[in-house]
Amino acid sequence: NRLWTIQEATLAPLVVFVCGRRTLCFDCLRGALFFFNVANTHWLRQAHGGGAAHPPAELRSRAALLDLGAGMGRIFQERKAVHKLRRRKPLYDVLLKYNLVGEDGGGIVPVKIGAALPEDRVFGLLGLVDEEDPLAKRVRVRYGDEKVVARVYTEVAALLLEESVDALLLAQRPCTTPGLPSWVTDWAMDLRLPVGYARLGEPVFAASGKDATAQTARFTVDDAAGRLTIRGVAVDKIARVGEQTYRGDSEGRITELVDYRSARRVFDEVDEFVREARGGSVPQQDSSGNKQDDDKEEALAHRQTCLRVCDSGLSWRYFTTKLPSPPAAAAMSKLSTLEST
Repeated sequence: NRLWTIQEATLAPLVVFVCGRRTLCFDCLRGALFFFNVANTHWLRQAHGGGAAHPPAELRSRAALLDLGAGMGRIFQERKAVHKLRRRKPLYDVLLKYNLVGEDGGGIVPVKIGAALPEDRVFGLLGLVDEEDPLAKRVRVRYGDEKVVARVYTEVAALLLEESVDALLLAQRPCTTPGLPSWVTDWAMDLRLPVGYARLGEPVFAASGKDATAQTARFTVDDAAGRLTIRGVAVDKIARVGEQTYRGDSEGRITELVDYRSARRVFDEVDEFVREARGGSVPQQDSSGNKQDDDKEEALAHRQTCLRVCDSGLSWRYFTTKLPSPPAAAAMSKLSTLEST
């Protein structure tokens, strides 16, 4: 899970793992990890009499090995792209793939890649980038104090904007690197997949079309002041902002859980905002539990709108792409069921 290790293990034509006097070839270790995954599934079903609870310490130990296997998965994928397929990614894609927590091109990565120097979260990945990528050729490699780090991150952010304006979604807070402008990505912090993205490089919705590029945004960067100026379109004014965001359970567990209190508060706020945006109240059931047909449709539309707002349309996209034709009606039915639960 160390950044420089990933680059070295990926680019080397031949990889051999050494521990003391023992050695193991790359394919042998890959086979061992595959066997462990299969054997672990069998163990979970059969150990301790089949139905007995497993000791927490043993579960944590096996979970740690699975986490290490996920880190090796990065190297497996990258070696295949470099040596077999000969397809290296551009700078934008490589930085996202190796600096986001919990996401690696669709696969789950449990920990952030380690790097002692914050500059290496950019410089340590250049060896994996397509040699013909025009943005990577303009990266200036240098190391220094916090001011240098902030300067490097600012320059990289300006380059990434040429690839996609959605690079602004990576300017997440609170950051750990001091002196960064608000529009600059802090690669040293725990970055998450932006809301509204199904996976890396795959937004759920693109208002300007799939083929739109950042060049149409006509942005400029003041290097001295660290100021970004970008031309946009005024859509509306924000009337209210919610007070709660999704949070994870603060208790340490083997698997990450949702803080249901914070989630409930988010859902309540979304319901309130959608109600106001639709112009008032949503029809409620009468004493007999019945509704008029128009009221039912209005209530259904309200619930479905709430759900699509809560998850930025991710469920809608999943259902419409996975369900058989005609997908729209089936997807709305599934969304209604999901919202009601």
